[in-house]
Amino acid sequence: MSTQDIIIRLIMAMIMAGIIGYDRESKNRPAGFRTHIMVCTGATIIALVQAQIADSSLKLALEYPNISNTFVYEQGRLIAQVISGIGFLGAGTIIVTKKFVQGLTTAASLWSVACLGIAIGMGFYMVAVLGFIIMFITLIILSKVINFKTIRHLELRYNDERCEAVILGIFKKYDIRIKEIDLTITKENKETLYQCQYSIEVNDSQQLNNVIELFKKDESIYKIHIINS
Repeated sequence: MSTQDIIIRLIMAMIMAGIIGYDRESKNRPAGFRTHIMVCTGATIIALVQAQIADSSLKLALEYPNISNTFVYEQGRLIAQVISGIGFLGAGTIIVTKKFVQGLTTAASLWSVACLGIAIGMGFYMVAVLGFIIMFITLIILSKVINFKTIRHLELRYNDERCEAVILGIFKKYDIRIKEIDLTITKENKETLYQCQYSIEVNDSQQLNNVIELFKKDESIYKIHIINS
């Protein structure tokens, strides 16, 4: 394998993973631009090493045909370790908060860019390019073309129980359906504090922004937290 081939494959890995990582970074996900590049480049390096080992084994077998049957080489051994190892990294991006699970798409994208890096490193350019196109369409284009109703998790903290009726009224005004409510009530310095997590169904981010702007105007609501999904 020439130096030019190695450079081309590493640059391909950096560019493709960078595009996927940029999408994750722009959406404030746990693993972003640099993480995806590092994962894909690392997987590409392992695949390049695997290919070099195969090439060296073949040369040795041709050079010493009398002992060629003593060479034991498993083509996918290193690659299998990459696939299983990335699973642990992906698990680190998944966050479970009470009933909410975040980071599944980012974990899947990390695992996918690792597979992308392996394909590039092994020189399967068509597989890599087609795989990248499908990943790009799935992550970036489909979310803009197909308008799914999204479940978002919104945490509100307030110190006036009358806020509950106001909050429900705002949701109703903007036709936002509440899927689930998780309410926690605590007392601090003789003051009753309410922490409420809403699982709500929204059509788009603008609908949610309009609701949040109204919540900001209520002085009794002292914390607004959108939990990424």
